[in-house]
Amino acid sequence: MSNETSSKPEALSRREMLKRTGGLLGLGTVAACAPGAVQRPEATSRSRRIAGPMVGYGTHRETAIWLQLDGPGEVWFEAWPEARPADRVRSELVEADPQRAFTAVARLMRLEPGTRYLYEAFVDGRRVELPYGCSFVTQALWEWRTNPPEFKVAFGSCAYINEEQYDRPGQGYGGEYEIFGSVAREQADLMLWLGDNVYFREVDWASADGLAYRYTHARRTPELQPLLASTHHIATWDDHDYGPNDASWSYPFKEAALDAFATFWANPSYGFSDTPGVFTRFVWGDAEFFMLDDRYYRAHRQTPDDDTKPLLGEAQLAWLLDGLTASTATF
Repeated sequence: MSNETSSKPEALSRREMLKRTGGLLGLGTVAACAPGAVQRPEATSRSRRIAGPMVGYGTHRETAIWLQLDGPGEVWFEAWPEARPADRVRSELVEADPQRAFTAVARLMRLEPGTRYLYEAFVDGRRVELPYGCSFVTQALWEWRTNPPEFKVAFGSCAYINEEQYDRPGQGYGGEYEIFGSVAREQADLMLWLGDNVYFREVDWASADGLAYRYTHARRTPELQPLLASTHHIATWDDHDYGPNDASWSYPFKEAALDAFATFWANPSYGFSDTPGVFTRFVWGDAEFFMLDDRYYRAHRQTPDDDTKPLLGEAQLAWLLDGLTASTATF
């Protein structure tokens, strides 16, 4: 992972690369959403949405969708198979939580496997009007039936969104965020955010409200919205979306950082009952993904190296080894 906000001088080529990509580096493909081709009923009202909707985790029959408002409100989502618009499914109704930056996560359940769904968001009973399409694909039920399906994964990190009054003096790290549109056009089934997904500033990392503010500022980036709405997103963190540069287990606001992360990402899980963290695992097709937390239990990099220096912590490491041993996935 990069340390773009460290005090060390940065090479011009790296800065130019960040500028040209909006700070998002890395795109891989391992089939998909069509954000520009969605046909939706006529809008009934504009809403107070400020970010999202964002598709979170997805299984064969369930998908979570996230939305952030500018104040209290009731949120739900409706989805339908692209080929059968009359077969609507409605999510649970949830309140935008003032303790969680007025975000809401609702689940669409009893979906059909291997199906492209179009969906809409509703706030206080009124449909959200959006200039782009919203869609996702449920996982195919292939086990014991067919060969595993092909799928496409996009991945990236280091998404630096400028805010001049709080950026460090000099040329900004981010800017020109067209990379998000480029990723959206890849029409991936899944987007993995691999860390430094936001960049906390000096004014952010000493309070829970500061962390939530930085996520809110980054998440509402206009160029990001079509990507959020058109594929599943699952994330882990590195230092800059955990705390200060090179932050380790001793960061005093680590619990607040974990709460902020869980507020802004709809991952399938977060650690387990007696071991907090952002690590999670999930299966997609015949691949199993292990998203690790390399910050919450990590010793600082300047701690002398020996065989007791922690990185993942004992419990997370045992979870990883046991999960890899038990996995039946091809990849």
